[in-house]
Amino acid sequence: MRFVTPTDSPLLAFDAPYRATGLLIGVDEVGRGSWVGPVVAAAVHLPDNLLQSAPDWLAQLNDSKAVKPALRVQLAELLLSNALTAIAEVSVEEIERLNLHHASLLAARRAVD
Repeated sequence: MRFVTPTDSPLLAFDAPYRATGLLIGVDEVGRGSWVGPVVAAAVHLPDNLLQSAPDWLAQLNDSKAVKPALRVQLAELLLSNALTAIAEVSVEEIERLNLHHASLLAARRAVD
C-alpha cells in the first residue's frame, strides 16, 4: 500500500490551504455508540516532513478496527513519537447536560485546543 499525500490526490486537495498554514489536524472520537462512559476524542497533526517522505508504517494507519491488535500498538507508538497528538474526554455528566452530539464536538474541541 502506498501512502497518498494531498499533492498526489485531487480528492485531498481541499486541505492544501490548511496544510500550508500548519493548521491541518485530524480528529476522531470514540464513545458515541457506548451505553456508558465518557466520549473521548483524539487530535493528530502530522508534520510536513513526515508527509513529504512518508515512512512505510504511515501507510498502515487506517481504520483501527481493521488492524490487528499487536500492529495497532506499534502504530500508536510510532504515531505518538512522530506526530503532535492530544486526547480529551467529556464526562458522563457533561454528556447528560449537553447531549451526545454536542459532547462529541466538545471532546474534539478540547483535543484540538
